[in-house]
This record gives sequence, structure tokens and C-alpha cells, in this order.
Amino acid sequence: MGVNRDYFREGVSHDYVADYEPTFEHMPDMQSLEAADGVTLHPFFGQQVMISYVTFAPNAVAPLHQHPQEQITYVIKGRLEFEVGDKKQVIGEGDAVTIPRNVPHGAVALEEGAVCIDTFAPPREAFKELMNKEKGQ
Repeated sequence: MGVNRDYFREGVSHDYVADYEPTFEHMPDMQSLEAADGVTLHPFFGQQVMISYVTFAPNAVAPLHQHPQEQITYVIKGRLEFEVGDKKQVIGEGDAVTIPRNVPHGAVALEEGAVCIDTFAPPREAFKELMNKEKGQ
């Protein structure tokens, strides 16, 4: 299978001007936030989007909550019983779920725990505030 030329049709300019400095991080080594017992977040921010490397201990619970950001969760390993609005489903490795803005959602890790990537647009600024608070800033 070859390169999909339509996908890459925008080309590359060597005289671009970035509106912020690119950053490189190793997610598991980044500053973490304990969101709930056994639920650890490692947020990583761009200007218009953020991701968070999330680990769930076995049977850990991310309580039902909501926020004004759209969210997509992708499961890297393990399984979770995910609730979004009035829908509940067990999702596992390779599965993803979309969470519309302001819709209540939560998850319970099954016995093997789980590792996920959460993506938010726009970024959840409250995460930055919590991280600064933990750093004592």
C-alpha cells in the first residue's frame, strides 16, 4: 500500500512560524495528578488540544462527572466499564469512545486495571491549575 497523496496534499513550507515552541515528553515520566483513588493522570498540553496518559489500578473508579470540553478516550490496555450519558459498555484494548461536551460520564476499571489516552478539545485548563497547585505555585 502506498502513500495516500490526498491526505498529505497540503505540502510542507520551510519558512513556517510556529505560535509556540514544540515540546517532547515521555508520558509516564511527566508530572501526574491523582484524580481519584487508583486513577492517575499525566496531562500534556498543546494550545487547542490536550491529551492525558491515564492509568487505572484494578477496580479503580473515575466517578461520574462532566466538563465543557469534548473528550475522546482510547484504551491502550486493560478494560473499563464506561458510562456516557445513558449508555454503559465495557471497552478494552483498541477501543475508543467519544464523549460530547457537558455529558456526564465515568468509568470503572475491571480486575486487570487499564491504561488510556484521553484527548480534550479545548484543553482542560483546570488541570494546569491543579498541577501548579501541587507544585506549590
